[in-house]
Amino acid sequence: MARGHANAAWCPKTASSTTGSATVNNSGATIYSGYTVTGQTLQIDSGVTLAGFGTLTDKQRSYVRNVLLSGRHLLQLVNDILDISKVEAGRMDLAYELTPIGSIVDVVRGVIQAVAAKKGINLEVSVPDGLPDVQVDPGRIKQVLYNLISNAIKFTPRGGVVRLASHVDGDHLVVEVADTGVGIAREDLGRLFREFEQLPQPGGVRPEGTGLGLALTKRFVELHGGRIWLESEPGKGSTFTFTIPIGHERQP
Repeated sequence: MARGHANAAWCPKTASSTTGSATVNNSGATIYSGYTVTGQTLQIDSGVTLAGFGTLTDKQRSYVRNVLLSGRHLLQLVNDILDISKVEAGRMDLAYELTPIGSIVDVVRGVIQAVAAKKGINLEVSVPDGLPDVQVDPGRIKQVLYNLISNAIKFTPRGGVVRLASHVDGDHLVVEVADTGVGIAREDLGRLFREFEQLPQPGGVRPEGTGLGLALTKRFVELHGGRIWLESEPGKGSTFTFTIPIGHERQP
């Protein structure tokens, strides 16, 4: 099988990377001029205009921003539900390619680095050269990494650290995403991979998101013949670890 290469232009379904002018993105949504979307960071420029309405006021820009953010959340929810439905129906087909894990990590880091920087979080990556290529669906593994890293950023306070590391253990590639965040109580660990499950943050604040990201992450890892688990303590951060068999294309 030909050696696979991660696409440097990749971005998750819920994010785009575009600047200026009216654009129809991959989701089919039309967005007007004067905005910038990179990863999950959205900015409405001060001089933004909306066709037929002229320059927007500060309040109008706020409304437009809220509409865009709400639309992105809805798109994420719809896509996640569709993916879960495909997995449960046994119709999630994986497009395997022999792919270097480092190229996948580089693409995901490029997408999510701005999100970490905006929150004042240091994103550290340790993927040594010479790791064997793996038979994976690159798009789905990017989705796994994006979900895990964005989840770590979400629950890590400003000034914290999120670390991604990878190594080989026998005939498996091991990937770890660790953070210095709030941590999770032992009795809540089993809830994390359930559909629509969201653990409350300190102070009872409901976290952003659909509650499907980690459930999908677990399904995608298992479809690759791997497994995923979590180690965490309140106040000491969390570490998600998943494994993928090396050089093995899982049969349906």
